[in-house]
Amino acid sequence: MRIRRLSTFVIVLLCVLSFASGRVALAQPRAPATPAQQAEARRHFETGKKLFREHSFDAALVEFDAAYQLEGRPSALRNEAECLRELKRFAEAYEALDRLLATHGPQLNNVEKFQYERALGELAQVTATVEVRASEAGANVSINGAPAGITPLQRPIRVSIGVQRVRVEKADFVTFETELTVAGKQAALIDARLTREIKTGHLSIKEKTGQAIQIFVDDQERGPAPWEGDLPPGTHSVQGRGQKLVTPKTTVEIQLGRTLELALEAGAPQEQVQVKTNIGTAQISIDGQVVGRGIWEGMLPIGLHQLHVVANGYESFEAQFDVVEGKSTLEDIALKQVTRAAPVMPHVNVPPEDPYRGVYVRLDLAFLLQPVSEPIGSCAQAVPGCDLSKMPVGGAFNLHIGHSFDWIALDVTIGTNVMNVNRTFAVLVPDGHYASQTTDILSVAGFLGIGPRFQSHGKDLRFTSGATVGMSVRGTQTAYDSRFPVYGMLATMFDVALLIGDTPGAKFMVGMMGLAEFGGTAFDTSSNVDTFHTKTTFAIGPMIGIQGGR
Repeated sequence: MRIRRLSTFVIVLLCVLSFASGRVALAQPRAPATPAQQAEARRHFETGKKLFREHSFDAALVEFDAAYQLEGRPSALRNEAECLRELKRFAEAYEALDRLLATHGPQLNNVEKFQYERALGELAQVTATVEVRASEAGANVSINGAPAGITPLQRPIRVSIGVQRVRVEKADFVTFETELTVAGKQAALIDARLTREIKTGHLSIKEKTGQAIQIFVDDQERGPAPWEGDLPPGTHSVQGRGQKLVTPKTTVEIQLGRTLELALEAGAPQEQVQVKTNIGTAQISIDGQVVGRGIWEGMLPIGLHQLHVVANGYESFEAQFDVVEGKSTLEDIALKQVTRAAPVMPHVNVPPEDPYRGVYVRLDLAFLLQPVSEPIGSCAQAVPGCDLSKMPVGGAFNLHIGHSFDWIALDVTIGTNVMNVNRTFAVLVPDGHYASQTTDILSVAGFLGIGPRFQSHGKDLRFTSGATVGMSVRGTQTAYDSRFPVYGMLATMFDVALLIGDTPGAKFMVGMMGLAEFGGTAFDTSSNVDTFHTKTTFAIGPMIGIQGGR
């Protein structure tokens, strides 16, 4: 149904007439507003009218409510209802108009009453009522999260059309919640039955054979068996005691709202006994039955008992002990290790280990200089003074594996080295003249050789010198030539050094190294090229390394 609203003109006119009429008598007694309160109320009221005309209904509602609280004029409450209706808060608008008629009825003329009663009828079409009946008085009722009163409610609650979430709660009772959908003019009824909140669990105890015992829960006497009662959730201890009868102390777990049934078996009085040994694997037997290892704790009947403790490699222990009523027993057993004479071993002459005989491994790193610079390759269309090379420099990395026979050793060497030379030579330029050109020549070589080595004796410092003869394979690359000739040539490597460190063991090495290559022809057989060849070269430089073994 489309809700017909009062026109803004009528509302404003009625507001002005209401203030002009000066009718301030209320249905219920109210202290007269002071002049200051009246002025403040009028200011809020005028602000509310302005906001209403600008459709700022939320803000206008605040201003009209402030005016009503200060002076209690019905026009302010009427405008509150109109703001609520514009905000589609129909249930609150209904309640405001209903309160206006009930509170300020004598101040309204017949036209006003007719208009408000008709507006109530229209709002009733788009609202419903929810009547909440609770089984407990003093329960808080809320609808859609908004407080609606305390039971018993005096009248149904006016709500808007749609889903309503009703909640009824009271301390020590389970909260009642429900959800319902209401249509226009519907009168819904909710019967909220509150049940007491369960905060305990239930325990039922009996003695298996019906013997007379008293039940103790958490060491407090509760009564004779069978017994049952409510307990807080959690862990509790239970025991039965009677004349010359007792049950083992039992731990139970009580759960909220659940019942636990427990059957105890009474027997002769028992006391706590603990047996400790100094060996974690020692087997503990009491009265001929194995009860544990290392440490055992439990209940035993009053009287004498036989204890037997055994462990491999230790003397067995056996004794009687007495369990006394009202007193716990502790048996601390220290097993003694069985002493056996050490076997006599035949004397065997074992020759002492020779620290200078055996396998060694060495890694070394050297910086190399080639004192004599020899050109590599030939100079095309050479002219006098066309070739000039700076001293080549480079480095070497070598692995030595050998076997020492005291002072003399046989050494196998696997190594690699890199040499670089800066070279300037003459080249023919397009105009027929020669011009100098500078480039770097890089050569990489691998070496494999075998030879003798001399090593002195010494605890922390030794002298070593060796020479190996083998094969060197070198490849050369220049910036001006895409060819990469590879040479094979006879070579020898030699070194002298000091070894610093334990023998046998790890040692640091420092010394000098030399490498001589005796010339060769390139493996490169490309056509239309100059013949590549090398001459005898020699390089030498400082060396450091490490050696392990002999």
